[in-house]
Amino acid sequence: MTNEHINKQGMYLVVIQVLNKFTALVATMPALAKLVASFTQTVTNIGTKSEEIGIGTSPKTDAKRKAESDMADAVIALVGKLHAYAAGKNDVELMEETDVPATVIHDKRDAERGKFAARLVDLVEEHQADLAGDYIVTDADIANARQLIAGHDGTLGDRNSTKTGQTGGRDAVMQMFAQADSMLEHQIDNLMLSFKKTNPDFYAEYEAARVIRDIAAHHKGKNDGGKNGGIPKPPDGKK
Repeated sequence: MTNEHINKQGMYLVVIQVLNKFTALVATMPALAKLVASFTQTVTNIGTKSEEIGIGTSPKTDAKRKAESDMADAVIALVGKLHAYAAGKNDVELMEETDVPATVIHDKRDAERGKFAARLVDLVEEHQADLAGDYIVTDADIANARQLIAGHDGTLGDRNSTKTGQTGGRDAVMQMFAQADSMLEHQIDNLMLSFKKTNPDFYAEYEAARVIRDIAAHHKGKNDGGKNGGIPKPPDGKK
């Protein structure tokens, strides 16, 4: 979720706390009691779904990072040997081609990283005969590097699938935010006006709870007066 939605969710939770505090008064109006139950469930679903999205991406992200690290380590080890060989031969051009720290691989875009690593392995393979003796570069070393490149590229496909699932999950969460907003603005806020004169303490606490505060980004200034993220003002329009 964005900071805007985190702040909005925080407001929802405070509203629920106030409504639960005055359960007896809420119960005097069946329509309000039903809305409070529905609103509470929607907010609970927002939290649950958001957590599912966050937890679901972690293992695949970790796998992608490990595959990238393993690939870079294997490729750089081979390229390092070729660079040392080139330095011993004073082959300036080859030295420049093989002057590749691991950060260069990591800094590549996902779609380019595997291709770049493969080109480096190709270069090592071109000089394998020169490296086979003193530098101990074997067919197995090159095959292993290529396998790790393929493994890295495979995790990108998994990651794309995860992103597709995330997109659907985020859409569902945004729909739930819209439902919660609608319940507050068009129903609960209006029903709460009945308590403004008869139970001013209840109404005042509800009104105060309807203000969105900046809990997600502490570096910002004051809250936005209840306008953040399109959330409506409290019933009397003072916030």
